[in-house]
Amino acid sequence: MKKILLLLVLISNTVFAQRTLIHCGTLIDGKNKQTQSQVTIVVEGNKIVAVEKGFTTASANDKVIDLTNKTVMPGLIDLHVHLEGETSKDQLVKDSRSTKPTSPSKAPSTRRRI
Repeated sequence: MKKILLLLVLISNTVFAQRTLIHCGTLIDGKNKQTQSQVTIVVEGNKIVAVEKGFTTASANDKVIDLTNKTVMPGLIDLHVHLEGETSKDQLVKDSRSTKPTSPSKAPSTRRRI
């Protein structure tokens, strides 16, 4: 039983100790006006814990993502929404029930012959 417990502890330390190193050729961080060249983004779990100048040497447990020939930037989230058409919480459902799909054969043609 003690051997199994020791094995589980060693395995869990190895799994949780893994870092991901992202070697970036160019980094646009969204805070500075200038880009940064040759940097490493250090990720532990699902969080960025450091941005280091140069390409950090990986240890045996580290995973390396080689983007040395790429430009890396933060993820963008589309928050563009039109709310003026929303008059009730179930407006989308009402609209979908009132419009009937048109089959392609009955759709008006936009082609013209000259």
